[in-house]
Amino acid sequence: TMLRYFTLSGATVMRYPWTIVSHIFLHGGTYHLLVNMFGIFLFGFMLEKEIGSGLFRILFFGAGVLGGLGQLMFSSPETFGLGASGALFGILGMMAVLKPRMIIYVNFIPLPMAIAAVGWGIFSALMAGQNTGIGHGAHLFGMLFGVVFGIWYKYGKDIRNFRIGRKPQ
Repeated sequence: TMLRYFTLSGATVMRYPWTIVSHIFLHGGTYHLLVNMFGIFLFGFMLEKEIGSGLFRILFFGAGVLGGLGQLMFSSPETFGLGASGALFGILGMMAVLKPRMIIYVNFIPLPMAIAAVGWGIFSALMAGQNTGIGHGAHLFGMLFGVVFGIWYKYGKDIRNFRIGRKPQ
């Protein structure tokens, strides 16, 4: 019942439109849930302190929804998607824009956040069409949302006030 009415799939999304959001809160087992929770806790906590709860909610749900819809482009209509990985990758994408030099450890290797994010993005793009049981398309589209949202947050005010020949106000 949970899979049918609350996971996202191309075959049922028009019949059950709430799955565009509900899929974010379901996970394919304890390991999947713990990995998403750990990443969201680790990076989301830092990011929410910087951008505030309101913008963090927009990022989380925007990246989760776009990630899920992006995954539909790479999977068969009968395949169901679930998890908060799109939202997590949105957080990582925005962190890469706001704190590109922050050192994180990827498989015990210290990397700047921007380099790690580019690597994850390339890997997700290469794997998106593969039938691995992992939502690489969701990772990719969630990260793209996070990067765009991060650019808007970091530079949007200057871009809106930009005038040729004048300094931003």
